[in-house]
Amino acid sequence: MAQFPTAANTAIAYARERIKTKPDQAWNHAIFGDLFGQLGRNDDALAAYQEAVRLDPPAIALRKKLADKLIESKRVDDAVAVYREGIRLDPNDTQCRFNLALALGNSGKFDEVIAVCREMVRVTPDFAEGHFVLGGYLLEHGEYVEALSELRRSHELGSKRSDWRYPSEEWVRKAERQNALAAQLTGLLTGGLKPKDTAEALELARHCQTRHLYGIAVYLWQRAFADEPKQADDLKSGNRYNAACAAALAGSGKGKEFPPPAESVKAALLTQSRVWLNADLVIRAKHLSASDDAARKEARDALSHWKADPDLAGVRDADNIVKLSEPERKEWQALWGKVDKLLGTKK
Repeated sequence: MAQFPTAANTAIAYARERIKTKPDQAWNHAIFGDLFGQLGRNDDALAAYQEAVRLDPPAIALRKKLADKLIESKRVDDAVAVYREGIRLDPNDTQCRFNLALALGNSGKFDEVIAVCREMVRVTPDFAEGHFVLGGYLLEHGEYVEALSELRRSHELGSKRSDWRYPSEEWVRKAERQNALAAQLTGLLTGGLKPKDTAEALELARHCQTRHLYGIAVYLWQRAFADEPKQADDLKSGNRYNAACAAALAGSGKGKEFPPPAESVKAALLTQSRVWLNADLVIRAKHLSASDDAARKEARDALSHWKADPDLAGVRDADNIVKLSEPERKEWQALWGKVDKLLGTKK
């Protein structure tokens, strides 16, 4: 059996002795968990933190240690359960609700996280961090009016504190801009969608994407790329990839446009998505074969993200792709085959 380094052996022996002397002290087990975590023994760390929480259920600091390790181990749902139990034990524990909101955010459960945040600011209306997180998630979810109200309240409360570390003023400006864009988009839609320049088209495209108006976003991305092709080829901006995601979502019927696009339009959107992704793929392939380590890593990370991004689930995951027409399905399977080959993974 492999031996720990001497320092680690000594620390673990000390922790074991503390537990042996006072087995009912939760923090002794937490110290054990910290040591195992530093050594990369996550299962042992989790077991130690679980015992610590069992011994002192209300201790939010212990729950946070356990939940953080669960999230690190990709067990977000278990981390959520840890915080939900803490709230059951103490419904007024604001920090537990706050941590629950962050854990839910990591799992992408935006409806749940917003509900938790709303309850958090109801229970503790002067909790600036709660208003900030709620405002941030509302902004990301396209609820701009409510987001602005929450972020303004967050800044009003937080800016009075010397320990305030959140960029609330900057986020208030973001929310104000999104509200202005919403009004601008309404006017453009009413009078004919004609952005004045490429910059406005790009800004409106991103705005539409956050509001799940994917079909309109695609039109705006197309216009911007036609006016300035370099906007598409700039991979660092993510413009073309985001446009491809919008097209895939619209083509999969995920947008909020009414009426929804016809089947022929959906097919065209899926084709456009694939064209954009293939264009990015050509550049990523060149970067993967480059001598620059940073470029290779960036390309690999980007393609790995493609394989996990929920925005592309409709044209990637087996239970969704089977719903496509046979010609469409083969085209997408070919694209993912290229991605797998570049990543060196099996399909």
